[in-house]
Amino acid sequence: MSTSSGSSSSEGAGTGTVTPIEVSYPDAGDLHVRIAEGACRLKVAPGVGTGDAWISGTHRDPSGLRPLHVSKQGGAVTLTEQPTTSGMWDWLRSGHGILDVPTIEVAFGKGKPFRLTVEIGASENRLDLGGVPISRLALRHGAGKTVLDFSAPNPQPMTLMEIGAGAGSTELRNLANAHCAELLIEGGMASYTLDFGGTLQQDGHARITAALSSVEITVPASTAAKIATDTQLGHIEPGEGFTVRDGAFWTPAAVEGRKPVLTVSVNVTMGSLRLHTS
Repeated sequence: MSTSSGSSSSEGAGTGTVTPIEVSYPDAGDLHVRIAEGACRLKVAPGVGTGDAWISGTHRDPSGLRPLHVSKQGGAVTLTEQPTTSGMWDWLRSGHGILDVPTIEVAFGKGKPFRLTVEIGASENRLDLGGVPISRLALRHGAGKTVLDFSAPNPQPMTLMEIGAGAGSTELRNLANAHCAELLIEGGMASYTLDFGGTLQQDGHARITAALSSVEITVPASTAAKIATDTQLGHIEPGEGFTVRDGAFWTPAAVEGRKPVLTVSVNVTMGSLRLHTS
């Protein structure tokens, strides 16, 4: 096992640090990136080209007390903060707020497929994975706002995407471009906005379970989709363009028998569900 962390432009409590992130593809299979951070801002973008660069970016810590640690083992890379106990006490005593949390900005290469796991606390996150070959994705975040976008089709079939959220809002855009066979979303006391725009490349199934939450789903009329709903002590607001058939809401493309087909199961307890076609 080898570990590494980038050098910082400045060091010391309260002075702030900027740490570069540069990781090349290892000579290994089953590639996996894990990002684990507390309260922060996370920005992810697709890289340019298909060269040796796998992960590139910067970690900015205004407090200078929550340094980044990059560890590598085989095909796995973990990016996480590694504050000292005294440093965390200094950070808490100093009264640092949301404006002082670290910012992580990374771009992922497109040369090889890999699994991605993101586990973060209260945060503000924007991830664009358009064109990045993700084979499996797990995203878990606490309070705050997260926007996940597949601005271009995923060239790699994704077996599973898991989304877990606490209080806050989660916006998922162009989900058809994710090339995902199975999507699981679970959370409570949150708002979810799901846009299944893009090009559906294979049959897919989405299961959404939420409590005390608002869920809004938009599906293009040209995408064959069937949405089955189960709300308890909540309400459903189906928009125009759906046909009720076999206990589910069908888009015009589903009624016409087009393929592939997206099947969505939604269970909302004490919340609201809104359906739209675009």
